[in-house]
Amino acid sequence: MSTALDHQLKAIFTLLSDRDERTVDLVRQTLIEIGPDAVPSLERAQESADPHIRRHLRTVVEEIRQNDLEDRFRDYATRDEAELDLEEGALLIAQFCYPDLNSTDCRNELDRLSDEIAIRLTQKSRPEEIVRQINRYLFLEQGFHGNTRNYYDPDNSYLNRVLERRAGIPISLSIVYLLVAKRLGLSIVGVGLPGHFMLKYEGAGFCLFLDAFNNGQILTRDECIRFLLNSGYEVQSGHFSPATVRDILTRMLRNLVYVYGQLKDKERAHRLTRLVHILQLPAQG
Repeated sequence: MSTALDHQLKAIFTLLSDRDERTVDLVRQTLIEIGPDAVPSLERAQESADPHIRRHLRTVVEEIRQNDLEDRFRDYATRDEAELDLEEGALLIAQFCYPDLNSTDCRNELDRLSDEIAIRLTQKSRPEEIVRQINRYLFLEQGFHGNTRNYYDPDNSYLNRVLERRAGIPISLSIVYLLVAKRLGLSIVGVGLPGHFMLKYEGAGFCLFLDAFNNGQILTRDECIRFLLNSGYEVQSGHFSPATVRDILTRMLRNLVYVYGQLKDKERAHRLTRLVHILQLPAQG
């Protein structure tokens, strides 16, 4: 940021303590319109500001960051489906709650997991053997697991926190599995069964369904059908089709909208609903 802009911002910060709400709103909008360039000065100002101004500055920073994320998510969503990268999309969503997220750390951890699994697959060729080796490493050795104790914790859906805590819900654990499988060159895809996201590993002469929420349990198509029927769902052939990146991210976002709705966090639920609409616009047009 230029020194001139830094001085300009400092000069208007004090106006946030004005008793006239219209003046405060005008200052807030002015700062928000400056955008991400204003964030460093706003964060430094919070350190010495009185509590009243600090609250305003914190809100402005949050608004700037969310607007910037929305713009970047819009650029991402306008790509053709073939150009949508699941990893990039999942990390963008994670930045909704963790704006300071270092995406490189997440990518490095996924690389590390994949490299360790690759060593274990050297002498494995049968699909079942490959899956069991992946499952053993991810779920037994590394401790990834379904968070049954606190299923509706928002952190279960943010990729960075799933990698850190080794806990998630069906779709987020499936995303970790998919990103590792992609690095390993395996033809594993997501399958958006109602009520429970799954994985499918298919090739010449075999088709395995995997439940990442339950330690990568291997299921047949008939077992998946029984699950749907027992859960009260009507079985449709489309349920077993590969989920697109747009499908996966939309489902993740809608899960988060529901979670924040349950937590009575209307602002975050509203923000995430906007991301859902942004993601769906290309598909509708």
